[in-house]
Amino acid sequence: MSILTKLKGMKKKTKRLILMGIALIGILAAASYTVFVEPLLTADTIVYMEKTVESGDFTVGVTESGTVSFGLESVSYNLDLSTDTNDEVEDEDDDEDEDEDETLKYLVIDTISVAVGQTVTEGDVLLSFAEASVEAVRKKLTAYVTESRIAVDEAQTEYNLEAISAKEDYDLSVAKAGTAGAAYTATLQTIESEIAEKKAKITNLQVEIQNLEASIEDAEEEIEEAEEDYEEAKGVYDTVGAENQHVRLTAESSYKSAKEAYTKAKEALEKIYESIEKDQEEITSLTKEIENLQSRQGIDQLEASQEKESAALGAKVAGQVYSGSLSSLEEEVEEAKETLTDAEYKLSAFEEFVGDGNIYAIATGVVTAVNVEEGDKLEDTGELLSYADNEQKTISVDVSQEDITALTVGDSVEIVFTAYEEETYSGVIAAITMSSTSSNSTTVSYPVTIQILGDTAKLYAGMTADVTFVTDSATDTLYISRSAIVEQNEKTCVYIKKNGDYVLQQVTCGLTDGTNVQILDGLSAGETYYIQTRVSASASSKEGLTP
Repeated sequence: MSILTKLKGMKKKTKRLILMGIALIGILAAASYTVFVEPLLTADTIVYMEKTVESGDFTVGVTESGTVSFGLESVSYNLDLSTDTNDEVEDEDDDEDEDEDETLKYLVIDTISVAVGQTVTEGDVLLSFAEASVEAVRKKLTAYVTESRIAVDEAQTEYNLEAISAKEDYDLSVAKAGTAGAAYTATLQTIESEIAEKKAKITNLQVEIQNLEASIEDAEEEIEEAEEDYEEAKGVYDTVGAENQHVRLTAESSYKSAKEAYTKAKEALEKIYESIEKDQEEITSLTKEIENLQSRQGIDQLEASQEKESAALGAKVAGQVYSGSLSSLEEEVEEAKETLTDAEYKLSAFEEFVGDGNIYAIATGVVTAVNVEEGDKLEDTGELLSYADNEQKTISVDVSQEDITALTVGDSVEIVFTAYEEETYSGVIAAITMSSTSSNSTTVSYPVTIQILGDTAKLYAGMTADVTFVTDSATDTLYISRSAIVEQNEKTCVYIKKNGDYVLQQVTCGLTDGTNVQILDGLSAGETYYIQTRVSASASSKEGLTP
């Protein structure tokens, strides 16, 4: 190998060593950055913002924006002049034409005293009704009341009379059912009594037979003894001769007595057998009679039962008819009373609406609409005229479905107008509309109308305002920023400073309005507390902060 070749090999080896050294230095530098430099650059900085516990009134509520609107007073015609009687008012003058008769059924506008844009004050006459139409309608409604009252009396009288008649029919059916029931019971008792009586006779006859059968043995013994006496007396009589007349007479007397006793004994036994036979025949006869009675008992019982059931069904039907009649009559009376109530209400509503024949303004304002003309017949209901009420000023706002459930008509609200930010007005919820203003489930809200209270002279239509619905409040209480609250180990705490260190102090919270939170225990008024904030080093450097 030449020297030149050796030199080239040494240069290549040296170059590789240099490159390896450079790579090693790069690796060490990267590792040092990762281990030592980068943690310092990305380390967070904890900052504590100092705050003071505040005291005062604390209100929790929902705030929505809206604009001022003037209240609108309207004169509306809503009378129902229909009656169940003849609506045609009979006019005393037969020469009056049909058109004029028709107008008598309705109120007629005689005079309109205002025009659109005109300012009216409370008590001003707005319009008047034709006197003849007022009297005609009053007459018709009064007649309706009178006829309805008569109808009530007639319905009540009919109810009383029909109720008495229906009650009599019902009582008669009930009595008939009772009689049928008694007859059924009597039928059963009669047949059973006859059967029992015949069974008792059979029992007596059986006892008599038993007694007769028991006496047969005694009768047979008597016959046997009498027969022996008879045979003995007969033998003595046959052996005594005629020569001894006295002995013969005695023997003959004994013989006749013994024969008579024997004959009577035999007759007595025969009578016993005859009596037994007679009793047995009577028992047979009674048994057949009992069988006949038992057979008849089923038929009589069935007939009596059917009659009883028929009468009971008749009583039940009569009861239903009685009840149905009363119910029907009661309905007629109630309908008549309802008609009377309707008639009295219509007359009362008419008198309240018409008054002295004039319609007056109940507030001061500007006429916004006149929907009728002089001479018009009020055949249909609707608005006659309207005017703005300067005293009735309202604000309409939309409240979300999450908050609407906490609101109720009559609740108080606080109002701040953009034009008068330093003043707070009071208001009250006048109405809550139950239908939502949006079908989008994420933006469902409901219109709420607020009545502005107090002096509203400085307010104009269209002014914007923030309305706060107070859902809860506390007076003379402590509160701090909600950002200061720290949850640790299921406890609510706040940072305070003790011996130069920031430590957590447990507190008890109450109401919150989303920004501040009420403190019930753990801090005192004017005490300093801290809000902990974690800030990254990169963010600190960008904002010019130093760790």
